[in-house]
Amino acid sequence: MQNGNGNPAFIIDASNNIVIGTLSGAPGFKLSVWGTSHFDNGLVFSASYNSRLHWSGYSNAFIGRTQTAAAHSDYRAISDLFYLMIIVFLIKSGGAANIPAIGIDTSNNVGIGGIPTNSGSKFQITGGAFFSGSVSLSSN
Repeated sequence: MQNGNGNPAFIIDASNNIVIGTLSGAPGFKLSVWGTSHFDNGLVFSASYNSRLHWSGYSNAFIGRTQTAAAHSDYRAISDLFYLMIIVFLIKSGGAANIPAIGIDTSNNVGIGGIPTNSGSKFQITGGAFFSGSVSLSSN
């Protein structure tokens, strides 16, 4: 099918793969889309382990669901949602500053208010902290 300029709008190749917005798709994929996409009613993945949102390239990160107990971690149960990445994981919320709300480094050290910078600490808070109720600290 062609667009108004005579260029292919989408292609169904010899392997029944669908290619949208370009002339050739990514090998091994049933659907290749070049450009942005909009999903009005959500994007649904099947329940199989191989169903995941995957960013390939340098970071090779993905979000998926565990189908086998202890896959990727001794603590993971079936149907757990997980995020796997080989570099730092950041969560940022609002504000103009480029400072993450939560950062997890490659050693699984957690930082609140930034990326953990003290390699000897599993948990680091940058800025003030407020606790309501009791707080217990342990050295183990």
